[in-house]
Amino acid sequence: MSTDFVNNYFKASYKFPDAIVILFLASILAIDFMPYFKTAEIINVQFLYLSVINLLMGVYFYFNSNFSTIEAFQVLKRNYVPKIYLLFLFFCALSFLPAKNTALSITKFTELVISFTLFINLTILLKDKLDILYKIILVVCISAFFQAAQQLFYFKEIAKGIDTMAALSNMKGNTGNINILAASLTIKVPFLIIGIFNFTYFKRIFAVFTLIIVALVILLTGARTA
Repeated sequence: MSTDFVNNYFKASYKFPDAIVILFLASILAIDFMPYFKTAEIINVQFLYLSVINLLMGVYFYFNSNFSTIEAFQVLKRNYVPKIYLLFLFFCALSFLPAKNTALSITKFTELVISFTLFINLTILLKDKLDILYKIILVVCISAFFQAAQQLFYFKEIAKGIDTMAALSNMKGNTGNINILAASLTIKVPFLIIGIFNFTYFKRIFAVFTLIIVALVILLTGARTA
């Protein structure tokens, strides 16, 4: 039995289930709809959700450690992006020394670590998962649809009691900021476009309709992203 055959066998046998991959990705996208309990800084709650997802992914990887996970770490070791990010984190840690607000520095550094951990987890999770690309795109389309529809509904309701311009300025969603909302939707636009060109029938119609309402929300926000 050749070495190539053995390697290919392990790669095929130890892929993470598609349902698990979709579940974790959907969980990340669902953060846009999670409650933030009226906190002063919504982003802190969102990073809390991300840290919980990171923890769950880490636990899952630990109990399902396999050839693909090891191979993903090998890819990360050869890639310059994680090394640059680690160097960036090192210099950020050094900034604690002259920082006047230590608590704020720790908070922001923690957010950077959470983002880096998410990057590592997604690298492991999506290793050899190009075959479910269109499923991922469909999940992103669904997320974008509900996010944009939610904002349009909210705008319609709030515009009944206040000036239209004031209502537009309140289109923040769970992001807490118009620019972040617009950026969150803009990031999903390439996925929608890919879906339009590759989906068929009802999925394509859904992607086109979603792109229209997403573009409408982005333009209504009048954000710099638009």
